[in-house]
Formats: sequence, structure tokens, C-alpha cells
Amino acid sequence: MANINKGGERRKSLSERQKKILQILVKMAPNPVTVSVISERLGVSSRTILRDVAVLEQWMDENDFRFSSKPGVGLVIHEDAEQLQFIGELLEAEDSAPMYGRQERRRQILGDLFFADGPVKAYVFAAGYHISERTLYEDLDALDSWLATYEIELVRRPGMGIFLRGSEVSLRQAIFNSVFEFYDMDRILGILSEYPAKENRAETQARNAMPAFLDSETAMEARRLLDESEKRLQVRYTDSGAMDLIIRIALVIHRMRQGQTITQPLEDWEHWVSLPEFAVAEYMEEEICRIYELKPSAYERGYIAAHLSLARIWFRASGSEDPVETMNVRQIVMSMTGVVEQLTGIPFKSCGTMIEDLVNHVSTMLKRIPMNMIVENSQTEEVRQSYPEIYSAVETSCQVLREWVTPHEVQAADVGLIAMHFAAAAERLQENDQKIAVVVVCPTGVGSSRMLAASLTRAFHNIEIRDVISAFSIDKEKLQRQGIDLIVSTIELHTDFPWLCVGKVLRVQDKMMLQREMETINRNRLQQKTRRPDQVAVKDLTDICRISGIGTEIVEILQNFRIVDIRSVQNRRELIEQSSLVFAPDQAVAKRIARGFRRREELGDTFIEGMNICLFHCKTDVVSHSRFGYLRLLSPLQAGGLTIEGAIIMLAPEGEQYLEPVSRLSALLIEEERFFQALRSGDASGGAALAEQALVKYFQHAISRRKGGIE
Repeated sequence: MANINKGGERRKSLSERQKKILQILVKMAPNPVTVSVISERLGVSSRTILRDVAVLEQWMDENDFRFSSKPGVGLVIHEDAEQLQFIGELLEAEDSAPMYGRQERRRQILGDLFFADGPVKAYVFAAGYHISERTLYEDLDALDSWLATYEIELVRRPGMGIFLRGSEVSLRQAIFNSVFEFYDMDRILGILSEYPAKENRAETQARNAMPAFLDSETAMEARRLLDESEKRLQVRYTDSGAMDLIIRIALVIHRMRQGQTITQPLEDWEHWVSLPEFAVAEYMEEEICRIYELKPSAYERGYIAAHLSLARIWFRASGSEDPVETMNVRQIVMSMTGVVEQLTGIPFKSCGTMIEDLVNHVSTMLKRIPMNMIVENSQTEEVRQSYPEIYSAVETSCQVLREWVTPHEVQAADVGLIAMHFAAAAERLQENDQKIAVVVVCPTGVGSSRMLAASLTRAFHNIEIRDVISAFSIDKEKLQRQGIDLIVSTIELHTDFPWLCVGKVLRVQDKMMLQREMETINRNRLQQKTRRPDQVAVKDLTDICRISGIGTEIVEILQNFRIVDIRSVQNRRELIEQSSLVFAPDQAVAKRIARGFRRREELGDTFIEGMNICLFHCKTDVVSHSRFGYLRLLSPLQAGGLTIEGAIIMLAPEGEQYLEPVSRLSALLIEEERFFQALRSGDASGGAALAEQALVKYFQHAISRRKGGIE
């Protein structure tokens, strides 16, 4: 952000606009040019041109050129061709004062106010930017409205000047968001990517393209901190997260060096301090204080930790996420996905990668919205135009999100980002999920056959009706040659070719049955397509150990999977105690498990809304392998206005290989209704069978990741 003219006098040099006016007059001389013609060509008001005339007259007089301005006639230079050429050369050599458009000027004024040492006089702005006081006040009104969203007041005090009043956290958030709103982020990213290899070139480019606090020295230090954090603390930053963090850390450095530190704890302070990111923040803050000889501040560490958390720096499935929070977010995502699936007819619930990506995105979003953090998404409009049906469905589904956030608003940029996930999934489905070739068998008549065919294509976008045939004319070999995948019939058939029997009018259960069959067909296609006989399943001993460890955990979970019934409990404490007994060999071990459950309970409620269960989980050394079970209350517990029907029990030793498989079952609770119903009904064999299907699929997925296969 530019340094403004601190003096009270106007510069004698011409502005860019004034130079352009004279260049127009030189070109048109000896003919006069009206003010309206000049204003139209330069895209400014006639009043602005008239204000410049006095400056032009002074400049022409100082350089001994003849110039006149007559109302009704216009502006004209009275010189011969040789002198006109000389004027043109002078204008080329003239050092001009910067001329800003309205948006650029407001950006500069805002930057001056952000980083001013004290109140700034109004005439300093007016003189520095060559504008009238009226224009200045219009700019200040616009900035005042923008700043109000961050609870920052733009104070205009006669005799003192203009300054900003707000908390340090609010000011930093406004500064950060102003970068995204007023600067070209692609250009900033390009300049930052050249540090330090092309420092000199980047520094020259950055003078006007970069915020004042993001100089090369500070930006490089911020990048070094991120790189060191990744190496020392084994964390990973997303590309967008790294960009945000470079800007945020540079701002922290700049403000701390100015003596503007955070003096109060952030809201929900205990939460930020308890995060694993706090250790990263401690390292960063210590380094900043060491390099710049500053006093340490615990509150700065909390501030950095909060934004590290929002940048999603931890590996997916590293176990750092809270299972209760993840389950709540997964419920939101599955509800949204159901809405989009219903409105578009595209089977998005089968897109596991999309679901996981959305869980990560929405989890970050739910933390970001209360902190008034704005995201930018330049592709929102493109997504809206390219995928109008998906975008509209996502907008509708965001009503689910609005119920979970305060204020109950979702930014258009977030809608666009979520829609991008669905659009990408739709493209993947289109690639892998080719049309299902179907023939229809309906012996009651052509009319009903056509009606069934129409119902099928309306209900499923990926069904292609190839023919309507008689039950007596089914020829298996012919159907195979024609590439038919499935027969859909309204009667029972006696053939070993794949077929399904449905009603003449598709019922809910018919659609579910068809959906499962189509998923099976596509899964078989994908497996055939991705088989690589010459691929090596593992790369080295580490791969063998990891895959073997996952397999061992899956076997342990399934062999010890259990549902335990008890009649009732009196309160939550007794529920924890009873849950701790499910996998404990004795009372001493049960007490240690219960302590782990209670410690987690102190960090936040473990009740899963909408499912009427608690999720008790902890990492503990009392088990050598992960455990998953369910404690079923035959008489639900009524406590604190909640109805609790049971509790999920999850135990795991420390280590990623232990957490991943058991966490997969917590996700299955949300994704597979039959699994949750099996637990609620006490159907241990049914629940174990569904758990086995999910964990076998997870194991295959884990192997394919090591092989470089499709996720």
C-alpha cells in the first residue's frame, strides 16, 4: 500500500490524467476540444476535467506555452507544429504524480489507515491523491461501510484527523481480507513463488502489486517458517492453506514489529490451546521473537494455532481429527449429498473421495465462518454457468449448513467451492460410470413396458434402454453380444443372465435395488479396467509392514466386534462406567478406560445429535489393538433434555495404523443406515457382516494407494 504525500502542498508535477488531457489537446491542435469530449474519452466526469484546467494553465504558463480555455468553445493550444512536438516530448519526460482509479485509490487510503502511526489529516489524503474533499469523504464512507463488517470504526475527528478503532484481531482480519478483495491474488502468488530465486525482479514487481507488510524479507521468513514446520513437525500444508499462511504470518511479523500485539485470548481459547497445531504455533512464535528480538506472547501463539488449524495442515486419517466432530460434519455432508443426489439424480453418495473431501472442507468452513474469514473463489461464476443444475442443487443443500453456523449465512464463494467438489465427482462418474445397457421385459403389454422404460430413464440418468423384449425371447448369448448389462422385468425370470424384478411403477425399494445393482456393475467394470497384472503390490519392507499392520487391525476389530445390552443407567457418568467394561478384562483396566472417556468428555460433548447416541473414544495403552463396540440401553437414558439410546465404544493404541481402520467404522455409521440400524436393534451378526464389507473395501483401497491405483 502506497506511502501518501505527508506534506500539505499539492505537487507541481502533472498527474497521469492531466498529461493525457494535454496529449489530447496536442493531437487535436489547433482545433479546440470541448470538456465533454475529453471527459468521455478519459472516462471521468466533466467536473473532474474542469478541476484540472487550473493546473494545466499553470504548467503551460511556467513552460511559456500559449493555452486558452473558453466556455462554449473548449480547450486549445495555440502553438505551431514544432512547439507541439516539443510539448509532447516534455510530457514524455515529465515525472507524473500517480493517478488512481476509484477502487485503487480506496485501496491505498485503506492501507494508509491500517498502518498509520496515528490520526491522518484529511488534507493529507486530499493532497496526496489529488482529489477534492468531497471525493475523499465519498471514499471514506465506502470504506466505513466495508470496515463495519469487521466491527472496526472509521473515526473522523475534526482537529485530530482520521483513524481506525477496533480490536487487534479484527484489524488483522480486515487487513487479511483486504488483500483478497483489493489485490490480484494470481499476481501475488506469482511474485511469492519467485522468492528467493528472483528476489530482485520480484521486489521490483512487488512495489505496486503487494501489500506493504508483504515485503520480500518478511515473505521469505514466513515461507521458511512453513518449510521448517513441515520438516520438524511432520505436517503438510495444502496449496491454498500455504498461501494464506504466508500472508497471515507475514502480517503477524509486521504487526509485532510495530508493537501491535494481541493482548487478549481468542474466543474459545481452551479449544485452540488443546489443538496439536499449538505446538507448531509455539515454534513459529519463538522463531519470530528470536529473529526480530521481540517479546514472546502466548496470545500470539493461540492466534497462529487457530489459523494453522483452519489451513488443514494435518494428514487426512492421521488421527488428529476429533471423531465426534468428524461424525457431526459427516452427518451434514451426507445430508447435503442426499439433497443434491435427489435433485440431480446423480448417485453422489457412491463417491467416497468426494465425501471425504467435503468433510474436510466443511469442517474447516464451520471453524472459519464464526471468525469472519472470507474466502475467494474466482471460479464460482464459471461453475454456475457450466454446471447450472448441480450449482442450483448445492445452493438448496446449503440450507443444511446454514442451520449449523452463526450467522446463518454461507458465502457465495463457499457455495462455489462445494459445487466444484460435486461437479468434479460428476465428471468422474461420467468417466467411470458408463451407461448401463438395459432391456425391459413386461408381458402385460407394450404400453406398460414403455411406461416402465420411461420410469427407469427418468429415475436413473445412466440407464440406457436398448430394447423391450418378450420373456420367451431371452437369448443370453445374443444379449452378451449386444453388450446388455441387465434385464429389468416385472415378472420372475428363469435365466442365469443378470436380472431384477420390479413393479410396473417403480417403488422406493425398487429404486434402491436398482441402484445397488448398477453400483455392482460399475464396480466390476472398474476392477476389470484397473487390473494391472504386472504391477507390484508393494514397494519395500515399509509398505509390507504397513499393509500387514492394517490387515491385522481389521482382523482384530472384526473378531472382537460386539454389541452389549444393559437394562438402564441413571446418568452419563454411569453410562461411561458401563461402556468402559465392554472391552476391559478387569475393574482396574475399566477404570483407566473410563478416565480416558471422561477426559474426552471434558473437551466437548460426545452426544451425536440426530442419532441419540454417545461416542466414547480414547487412545490408551490398555489395548494392543483397536476395538469397536456398541452398548445398547434397553431403557433409554433421559438426561439434560436428551434421549440417549446407547454408546459407541472406540479404543485404539497410539499410531496411525491403529486409528485408520476403526475410524472407518465411525464413518460407516453415517454412510450406511443398515449398519446403524443393526447396532440399534442388537443384530451383532448383521452389524459385523456390514463392518466386514466396509473394512475389506477399505483394505483393498489401502493396497491400491500403495500401488498407485485409483482412489
